[in-house]
Amino acid sequence: MPRSSRNWQEADKVAKLTTVKRNALPASAFVFPKTREFPIHDINHARDALSRAAAKGGEVERKVRAAVHRRYPSIGHANKAKLSELA
Repeated sequence: MPRSSRNWQEADKVAKLTTVKRNALPASAFVFPKTREFPIHDINHARDALSRAAAKGGEVERKVRAAVHRRYPSIGHANKAKLSELA
């Protein structure tokens, strides 16, 4: 299914985090504050962090998933009830 250019343009506007804005964020806005990786200061960036962490897998994914779930309980963990229904 082709993606419309309008959707990509809108996504770019929502997810835009300039260097100046990123540097202005407190360390607590990142999953890994020392290295300032995976910003989760808003729900859109939290979702993006989950997606990027899933590509890395392992311990990184686990830590990102836990941090996102702490900040945004509605996302970050798969719904276990739905998963058990699929089995």
